[in-house]
Amino acid sequence: MAYLQLQDIVLHYEETGSGQPLLLIAGLGGDLQSWTQHVSDFSKTHRVIAFDNRGSGQTSAPDRPYTIAQMANDALKLLDHLEIPATHVLSFSLLGGAIALQLALEDPTRTERLAMIAPGGTPDNASVSILKTWIAAKRSNMSKEALIRLTSSFLYSRTFLNDEALFESMIDTTSSNEFEQLDHAFIRQAEAILNWQLPNDLSTVSNPVLLLNGLEDQLVTPDQINKLTESLPNCNNKQLEGGHAGLFESPEIYRASIREFFEEPSVKES
Repeated sequence: MAYLQLQDIVLHYEETGSGQPLLLIAGLGGDLQSWTQHVSDFSKTHRVIAFDNRGSGQTSAPDRPYTIAQMANDALKLLDHLEIPATHVLSFSLLGGAIALQLALEDPTRTERLAMIAPGGTPDNASVSILKTWIAAKRSNMSKEALIRLTSSFLYSRTFLNDEALFESMIDTTSSNEFEQLDHAFIRQAEAILNWQLPNDLSTVSNPVLLLNGLEDQLVTPDQINKLTESLPNCNNKQLEGGHAGLFESPEIYRASIREFFEEPSVKES
């Protein structure tokens, strides 16, 4: 593990493997442990950089407003520190997708291929309602286990939720995180999503983009993914099995699509 002192926080990150850099950006409430079951595979061919967003894991969690631009700048400062001029990016969910898109919008030369799992773009009314419900739950006296069960009902497919052994194993794993996120930090991250507006013009993001999402996703619908796909000039999407957290339900299936995308040869001008 390693730490980087930024202007107002200390950022925690880890590096594994060698080759083409690959930056992993976690979603709301997640930390770099979100990628544990994938890092060993990706690091066979890539220099994998995973980090904790501000407010998550071992990165500082100040109790003041966060913005997507600020969190994208945290990632950019990490790339600068590691002397990485350009990197592939893999993000998860609304927060990770917003940070990844903000990175690409601010300087497309710093990102090469961009794979986003259930990014959503600007949240629609249904997503906003779910996020506000989670914020209210975090402000209540609900137990940690009850909070996990509440959010999980929106994240996983019915098949996963109905498999008692799998579901309870996930609850145990999530509950035992040594670096549990503080409630105020979750709220600050969620508010950053709610306050972010995706620009109408995404024509400057000419990077190859792949959007993945689960067929049973309740938080980011296929219509939202299709709309975002149409807004990006060099983008394809793929619907896979599972819910919003399909990456964790069917890791091999998601990894195969991600690896195929990152390993596509670049188009050379003749």
